[in-house]
Amino acid sequence: MGSAKTARRMRWTHAFLFRDAKMLDLGVPYGQQSDGKSINNSDVIICTCTRNIGPIEVDRAYRWEMGRWADLNSLLQNRAPGRITDGMINDRGEIACTCETWGSIRPCLLIPLKR
Repeated sequence: MGSAKTARRMRWTHAFLFRDAKMLDLGVPYGQQSDGKSINNSDVIICTCTRNIGPIEVDRAYRWEMGRWADLNSLLQNRAPGRITDGMINDRGEIACTCETWGSIRPCLLIPLKR
C-alpha cells in the first residue's frame, strides 16, 4: 500500500495496493489525488483524498475495502461538526483520525459497530 504518480497525470498521485507482484491503482473517489495512509490485515485501506478548490486544498479521509470507497464522514452516526481528514486503521477496524473543527485540529477515534 502506498501512493504513486499516475501515468496520465504526473502531477497527481493515486493510492495503490501491491498484491501478487502488481500495483493495483485504487483511483480517486474525491478530488484529484489519493494518498494511502494505512492498511490492516484485512486489506482495508485508509486514504486521504485531496481536491483543489482554487488555491485551497481540501482533504477528506476515505476507507477502501474490496474495491469500494466510503467517506469516513458519512460513516458517523451522529453527524459530528467538522471534517475527518486523515486516519490510521488497526486490525480491529478502529480508525484513529484527525478532525478539523472550527479552525482547530482534534484527534478522534472511530470504532466500528457490531452488527
